[in-house]
Formats: sequence, structure tokens, C-alpha cells
Amino acid sequence: MKRVVFISSYAPSLANFRGPLIRHLIESGFECVCFAPDFDDETRKQVDAIGAEPLDYVLERVRLAPARDIINTVSLSAKLREQRPDISITYFAKPVIFGTIAAALANVRTRVSFIEGLGTLFMRSAEPLPLKRRLLRGMVKLCYRMSLRLCHRVFFCNPDDLEFFVTECGVDRNKAALLPGIGVDLQHYEAMPPAMDRITFVMLGRLLVSKGVRVFADAARLLSKEFPTARWLLVGDVDVNPDSVTRAEVEGWVSEGLVEWTGQVSDVRPWLAQSSVLVLPSRYPEGLPRSLMEGLAAARPVITTDSPGCRETVTPGVNGFLVERIEPEALARAMRRFLQDPTLVESMGSQSRELAVSRFDVNEVNRQILISLGLDKSSARGTRDVPISNSTSRS
Repeated sequence: MKRVVFISSYAPSLANFRGPLIRHLIESGFECVCFAPDFDDETRKQVDAIGAEPLDYVLERVRLAPARDIINTVSLSAKLREQRPDISITYFAKPVIFGTIAAALANVRTRVSFIEGLGTLFMRSAEPLPLKRRLLRGMVKLCYRMSLRLCHRVFFCNPDDLEFFVTECGVDRNKAALLPGIGVDLQHYEAMPPAMDRITFVMLGRLLVSKGVRVFADAARLLSKEFPTARWLLVGDVDVNPDSVTRAEVEGWVSEGLVEWTGQVSDVRPWLAQSSVLVLPSRYPEGLPRSLMEGLAAARPVITTDSPGCRETVTPGVNGFLVERIEPEALARAMRRFLQDPTLVESMGSQSRELAVSRFDVNEVNRQILISLGLDKSSARGTRDVPISNSTSRS
């Protein structure tokens, strides 16, 4: 039986984001092992429950620490040799870099990486970058160049990221494949009737400045007096990322009456059920945000930005609106459309669900991943095709 190892930097993501792919592989006859540096009892149980084996390894999640990263890579390589996997799958920046190198050192036969956004380091800025940041960017691009040349397949979630990695990090275009995100489980995230008695805007995810959490709160400040029955709901927690807002800042918004805040939750569906419109005013270099796909599946209109990974989820005026300028006034104008004409919530929400079914069904995405890797020889006849493609020419 072939063995597949997943290498992540964040244990909760294995069951929450990669669970459907892991189950798909197990149902197809593969054994799956999951490496993460931060397992606790709960995340171990979650990985066990989907049929995979959780294993620990050491990783500095946030910062580059060259000496320690080299030591940890050699250690991970030894663990991989013990497991003798046929395929390695890495995702998130540091696992893609160091996990891929470790897999090559361990002679893993097939090495696969998923690029799910560029991260804050490569965020566009109107100001000249400080020397330290430019040097760090150069170092990270060099690391990507070294590791991704060792991959047999590299999956991307939007065409902008694919072009960046081909031109800036030397990814072989013939090894690159474009996915419509990681997909969303349409049975788990069913269409839900929206909240219509009080129009409620919900934002899901880590509370990062670059994901627009301050813009969200400021837009609420602009509209709350004019529309006193409207709600603004934040679902997610502050983060170790230096781009995160502080807990005190969010508590200040709550005290001011601008937003309601749930903190970290294990299941976003009850909060989606309370919502009318999903909002993500992000300038973060996204792959294709999971929260947007969840909102589409739940039949929620979407307000997001005209930026890579976000724009792919909205047909403007059909299932939501794109905000070109990431500022409170522009976001408030888009929100006001739903507050002044609530009928848009249901009509655009139904279009969102149709988009989720046609483009983002996780079962179809996973099937196409296996076909792209030569692991699923079943015929595609009678099934929906998701837009996965190899990149052989510039678009």
C-alpha cells in the first residue's frame, strides 16, 4: 500500500482544511501520515478520526532561523526515512521550503507542494521597502527556488501566484498546475437561509490588519448610526503573526458597540447561519481564501477586494461586489447596497451557491488533484470538471 505524508506548520489545518483530501486518499487505498509541530490532544484526535496517523516534528513556524531550520530539516528527513513514504505533500511557506528539502534528502519518490498565497512578506506596498525587508524577500525567494525545483508538481490557487513563482522563483511551468482553491465540502457547508430581520455582515478568519479587520470595523463605524439594527460580526481570533491586531483593540471595538466578536470557534457554520453577507476586505496575498468559499457554499453574497485570490470568487453585481480601494469608505458603500436593498441578499446568495457548486466542490478538486498526479485513472465522464490546468504558456 502506498504511503502519503502531509507536512504542515499548523496542526488544526490538517483536519479542517486537508481532511477531505486525506479521506479521499485513504478511500483510494493510500496510507496517510500527518506531520505538524504543534499537535495537542484535540488535533491528534481529529487526525486520528479521519484515518491518518499524527506525528510530531520541530519547526520554527513564524521566523527564518537558518541554523535551527537546517537542523530541523535534517531531523525531519530522518523521520521521513523511518516512514518510507511514496509521496510527500507540503503546504504553507516553511513546510513547502524545508519539508520539500527534507523529503528530497529522504529520497521520497514524488514530492508535491501547494502554494496557497504569498503571505505578508510579499504584500504590495506603495512605499519603498526597508533594506531588511528587501533582503528577507530575496532570501525567501532563493529558498523557494531551491526547494520547488525538487518538486514534481506544484499546485497554485490563482494565476497571479503561478506567474509570480514562475518568473521570480524559477518554478518550471510544466510542473505548475492551477486549482480553484482547495475546495469546499458542499455537504458540510449547505445553503442556509440568510438573516433578514437584521442585516448582518460577517468576517471569518485570523484578525490580521492585511486581511482588512480594521477596515471592517471602521466601515461599521461609518454605517452603524445610519443603520442601527445592522450587525457586524467578527469570527476568529488574534494571531501570533506580527500583522495581527491586538486583543485590546478588538475588545475596544466591542465596547464601542461596533462589532460582535466570537473569538476562536471550532465550527463557523452557526455564525454563518446568523449572517446575511460575507465580507473579506483583504490586501493580504491570498491563494483563494477558505472563508470566501465557505460563504459561497452557505449561499451568502460576498464583498471582497479586486485582488489575487479574492476576485476569483465574485462576479460583480451577480453574487456580490468587489471593492477596488481597500478603505472604510469604499467598503461602507458596498455594504450600504445591501442595507438599502435587502432583496439583494437572497438573490445574490443563490448565485453564490451556484458558483460554489460549479467551481469549488472539494470532491471534484481532489479528484482532479489525483488525476494530475497520475494517482486516479478513473474516467471523468459523467462528472463535473473543475478548472484545473497545467500552465504551459503565459496568460
